[in-house]
Amino acid sequence: MIFKKYIKKYKYFKFKKLSVQWWLLISLMFGMTACSTKIAYNNLDWIASWYIDDYVTLTNTQEKQLDNSVESLLLWHRTSELQNHVVQIKYIKIDLKNGIKPSTIKQYITSLKQFVDVMLLKAEPEIMQLAYSLSDKQVTEFLSEIEQQNINKIEKHNNSNEQERLTNRFDRIEGQVTSFTGAITEPQKVLLSELNQSLLSAFYLRIQFRREWANLIASAYQVRGQANGDSDSQRLAFEQALRPALMDSNSIRSEAYLAVFEHNQTVWADFLSQLIASLNTKQLSSVQSKLDDTIADLEALY
Repeated sequence: MIFKKYIKKYKYFKFKKLSVQWWLLISLMFGMTACSTKIAYNNLDWIASWYIDDYVTLTNTQEKQLDNSVESLLLWHRTSELQNHVVQIKYIKIDLKNGIKPSTIKQYITSLKQFVDVMLLKAEPEIMQLAYSLSDKQVTEFLSEIEQQNINKIEKHNNSNEQERLTNRFDRIEGQVTSFTGAITEPQKVLLSELNQSLLSAFYLRIQFRREWANLIASAYQVRGQANGDSDSQRLAFEQALRPALMDSNSIRSEAYLAVFEHNQTVWADFLSQLIASLNTKQLSSVQSKLDDTIADLEALY
């Protein structure tokens, strides 16, 4: 209860779409602290409702449906998937001692994507059911909020120059790394600076993707609006129109966006490989401790 009040009061903890590189850095390479993992996992039904509420106001019936869906998904995930995550982290622990090649890090990325894909596939029927239940007013509210966020992001982006954005990104990455490794050395700071300089900006490509994603969702609801009653065939047409936006978002990313994504993934993999090779005994011990905490925490959940 204290956690819920804290979250709602400060609007700080939000589940955002993270890049594959950040998922790798936080979830696989360094893990999450035991406390945050348990709190997030055990409150995921409430967090999901609260997060969605930032975009669309659900009815009581829809909120109950969402809670039941998340509970069912969590039960399945606890019994079927958590052990796979633990095995993956244990493999990473072994690799950390021996050094990790960029190609191995890309394999971690592939494994993580597979974990996400499996969960999305499992959740798809419930997602589709909730999506179909949204009223036209709720859909308009959702799409308007997405576009308002786009506008806010553009304004914030344009209010800073390139050097300021580079500095801010460097500080964010350094903060994430040092929170798991402790203080980093000057050579490691050089590695981090080289990473920061090598990453390509995908800001406007991402905004373009978000708008195309929203347009695809709007088109799916136009398909629903053409229905005469709640026919099975029309519902199927709606789900087919919505599925690319929910289950295969890469299909609507531009080639330029995918190219930047691939470039940045390669840069991140090279950086992580070099960083891990440079860790001293104290830093490596800190990372291993984080992974041990994560393993123990996940094992306690199933």
